[in-house]
Amino acid sequence: MSIIRFIGIGVHYVVNTFLALFLGGMLFLVVILLRDGEVPIPSFLVDTLDEELADQGFRVEFDRLQLDLRGIIFAHSTQIFAEGNTDPLFESDLMLVKFSIIRLLVGEFTPSEISLADAALYCPAVISPSGQREPMVHNLYINARRQGQDWLLDTFILQMLGARVHINGNVFTPLPGMESKSHDKKLNIDGLYMEICRSLIELQEPFSKIEDLILRIELSGERKAPLEILAQVYMSGFFDEATKVKLGAGSSRLRAKLGVDGILRPDGLGQVSLNSLQWQDDVETGFSEAHVRLDNGLDGFTSMPLAAEIYSYNIKAWGLPFDGAFGSLNLRDLKSTGTIKGHIILKSGLNWLAVDGPFHPKDESGSLNIRARWNPTFFLQSTEIPAEDIPTDISIAGRPYWKASVDFLPGLKPRNSQFDVRFNQLNYHQLHLEAARVKGRITEDEIELYSVDLYARDYAVKGNYQQQFSTGNYRFQAKGTVWPSDLNIFIPDQWWKDLWADFTFNQTPPEAEIDMSGQYGANGAKNKIYGSAKLRDVKYKDDPIDMARSRIWQNVQHLDLFDFNVETKDGRAAVELHWEYLPNGENDYISFLARTHLPLLQGANMAGPSVVPIAKKFPSDEIPYLDLAGIVYGEHSIHADDLYVKGSVFFPGPFEFEDVRFDNGSFLFELTPEQIKVSQGRLGLGGGKTALYTVVQRQPNGGLYVENAKISIIDAKLYGLYEAIPFLRVARAKQEALERIKAAKKARSDKDNDDDDDDDKAPRTFEERYAGDVKLFFDTHGQLPDLNTFSGSGTLVLTDANLGQLHLLGGLSSFLYSIGLHLGTLNFTNAQTDFTLARSNLNFPNGQVSGATGEIVTNGNFNIDQESLDFLISLHPFGNMETPIFDEIFSIFSPLANSIEVQLTGTLTKPDYEVSVKPMGVFFGQAKVENLNADVIPPLKKKPNQATTDKSSQ
Repeated sequence: MSIIRFIGIGVHYVVNTFLALFLGGMLFLVVILLRDGEVPIPSFLVDTLDEELADQGFRVEFDRLQLDLRGIIFAHSTQIFAEGNTDPLFESDLMLVKFSIIRLLVGEFTPSEISLADAALYCPAVISPSGQREPMVHNLYINARRQGQDWLLDTFILQMLGARVHINGNVFTPLPGMESKSHDKKLNIDGLYMEICRSLIELQEPFSKIEDLILRIELSGERKAPLEILAQVYMSGFFDEATKVKLGAGSSRLRAKLGVDGILRPDGLGQVSLNSLQWQDDVETGFSEAHVRLDNGLDGFTSMPLAAEIYSYNIKAWGLPFDGAFGSLNLRDLKSTGTIKGHIILKSGLNWLAVDGPFHPKDESGSLNIRARWNPTFFLQSTEIPAEDIPTDISIAGRPYWKASVDFLPGLKPRNSQFDVRFNQLNYHQLHLEAARVKGRITEDEIELYSVDLYARDYAVKGNYQQQFSTGNYRFQAKGTVWPSDLNIFIPDQWWKDLWADFTFNQTPPEAEIDMSGQYGANGAKNKIYGSAKLRDVKYKDDPIDMARSRIWQNVQHLDLFDFNVETKDGRAAVELHWEYLPNGENDYISFLARTHLPLLQGANMAGPSVVPIAKKFPSDEIPYLDLAGIVYGEHSIHADDLYVKGSVFFPGPFEFEDVRFDNGSFLFELTPEQIKVSQGRLGLGGGKTALYTVVQRQPNGGLYVENAKISIIDAKLYGLYEAIPFLRVARAKQEALERIKAAKKARSDKDNDDDDDDDKAPRTFEERYAGDVKLFFDTHGQLPDLNTFSGSGTLVLTDANLGQLHLLGGLSSFLYSIGLHLGTLNFTNAQTDFTLARSNLNFPNGQVSGATGEIVTNGNFNIDQESLDFLISLHPFGNMETPIFDEIFSIFSPLANSIEVQLTGTLTKPDYEVSVKPMGVFFGQAKVENLNADVIPPLKKKPNQATTDKSSQ
């Protein structure tokens, strides 16, 4: 036992001695450290650090490395180099590491605090854009303290890409989800660093556009729980010279969690705010905000968000003020398919527009649905519209409803896009619509409005429109009731306004169809218009029209108005008009066809003011039938102002021309710049038939020369001619005036009325006194209107007349009364004569008046201007006569051989005569009065003496 005890005491002594020596040595060491303050760095720390860096291709150099006995390592002027490079990638003025001395003595190095001052990270020269080493991160300050197994970041400040970064908070190691990570595979820090540098180089240009960018990150959390991250970004402004995008001050805020599974997840929505946004000089906004949802994982934070909600207020775009824009975007498929889905609402006052559907921003394609309640006049405020193009007289009530489905090919080219627009109360110029609806589609090739419905207070129109984008070719069709003036905005040409200028509409708008085509933007150079119209209860130049209808065809070269039918209460008309244009747009000519059965003045008024004076020359209560065909050249044509007309006229009843009263008539006429021709004239005159043919040459000085005029009258009644022909009406009036004077004288005399038995038996009615059938043939020519220039010849035949009652021989009647020979007793019933006309003188070479008991032969001249007479008149009685005074004289000669001759001179109103008896005058014939027309018209061949012929035949 004693031995055992001795051994125990010895061991106890030895141990106590060792401990005493150890404590003494430690005390000695403490004294030394307290005097100097530092000791050399343990070699195993330096070796460990060198080995770790060497494995990654780096090496480290220090100006001075110190170990403070308080458990602090100081590294002065630290530099880290990539293998093979002489320029450091990392530099730091001072690095401080605190640790436990006790743990270090047992070989365990566990830092409790790390600080880094004025550090910088550099881009290697080999990948630097300048070819020189340049800092990527600078002014880096870090201070981190360990609390248990957590790290508290008191300071983490750096500058890079012009931005300042501040990080603080607490973290713990290993980070959530890192416990199970394998450490067998070492990171390629060198390669990772180079990639980081390249990324930062790419970001230099966009980040240079940002002013005063600040990033703040706060970290918090507990061990075995997700690490909470709050990131906030601030900037003073942004400007991109290329796009002219300018942003005001802005900020963003995002919360995220690093889960225990190592996945970084957003915690709620991220928020981005901007005080203002401006694009070029066209778009600017006030406050804007976006709430975004990010995907999980680091890639999700660096790529586009999954979703976003955007709000923007006080927007002004192209001069248009908007209250705001609001939207929700689904960006989940943006990375994989490049597609954005969602909806956006744009609002201004009570106006709103909503857009939804997928869109591909990269190639500007997509499929969008659009709905809106928006007044289109709002967009007229746009600064993109030239002031001269903004209509000042347009208004639309309320907020029209718009709906569209638009498919865009790349480049925003529309394809199979459908739209539907409805609005009320549209007023534009003279167009006043109660409601309208337009349906259509847009493709990459064309726009088509396949249904256009327009409703006004008193009419409705349906139509469609189609236009090719590549060629500009378009086609517009419409059908309905519409006021023509409302189409002025679609047909702005002057001819359209002129066409309707003389129409006055009552309560009923025209029914119309129109088909218009051409090339958009060609200023009408390729326009074509086809249409039809039906009008009721209108006035044309103040003439009422019950109904009118027409079709129209127009292009740049011509305009046709065809199947133009007019009906009035008095008649109808059918007209076709053709306008031909010169290349400069001036009128070349107008051609026309017309068939009318209208009152002549009414038809002339419709035709134009130049026709009215012509129509007034044919007064009539009858409605004529008129056929016309002609052409009128314009003032700029090669045939300037020339007129060519052919036509026919038929008056079924009485009409007048130059005071000549016709019973009826028809004729053909032709008018050219050289002549006027009337042919196939078949006129009713004085109860008979008149044929007319004339050719009038038009002279350069405006005069008219009658080249040939042929007139024939057959079976006309003498009393009818006295009624129809002006100078005969005058002659009748004069004769009747003389007879009234004579009757008055006889009434005052005491003369016995027994001698007037024959007069009492004479017919007294106008028709009886002026009975007889007339035939006239006349051929003449001369210069209008001077009758003195006319010359010609003709024949006049009168049959079955009461010539004894005409008292044409004036004083001869009184002489015959004195010898008991009354003209009535002679019973003259027939007359005929040839005649010529020259210098206003009528020459009658062979006048003959005959009856059953006698004959009058005459020749001589009558001056029309002076009404002067120069005639020889011979009377040849044939029997049944009581001649008491000349009984003895006539007993010597047969009375059949004697003649009574009158020399008639003076004027029609004051005739002078000399009566004589010419024995055997029937055998010797009548002397001839000088033919004053002989030098102009050769005398007619002498005919055998009628009396001689009769005598020989007996």
